[in-house]
Amino acid sequence: MTLADALRHPLVLRERGSGTLEVLEYALRAHKIKLSDLNVALYLDNTEGIKSYLEAAPHCLGFVSRRALMKEEAAGWLEIVPVQELRLSRRFEVVWVQGQPLSAQAQRFLTYTHRHSKTGL
Repeated sequence: MTLADALRHPLVLRERGSGTLEVLEYALRAHKIKLSDLNVALYLDNTEGIKSYLEAAPHCLGFVSRRALMKEEAAGWLEIVPVQELRLSRRFEVVWVQGQPLSAQAQRFLTYTHRHSKTGL
């Protein structure tokens, strides 16, 4: 789908202050598009709410993590629609106390996130 086609749909977006909305705003800014230019049907404060709304309103589009849609996509409830001109990516930072070793659980978590961040999941 082209960006212009996607933006013709009513949109369901995360609330102000969310990282997801910030990433979307940044990507749209590259196309000289502001949030105020969009047809926003609703702002919601969580991904589950957005997914539920989209299941009930198939004419709308939403922006959530691809990873958050795995179950719904596999069941055929929701579909991931690539938007041609829009590159959405998030960057995460990890911090811990300098000089302190990481627990085995923390190390496994970092290994997992690093591996999956490279696959785009």
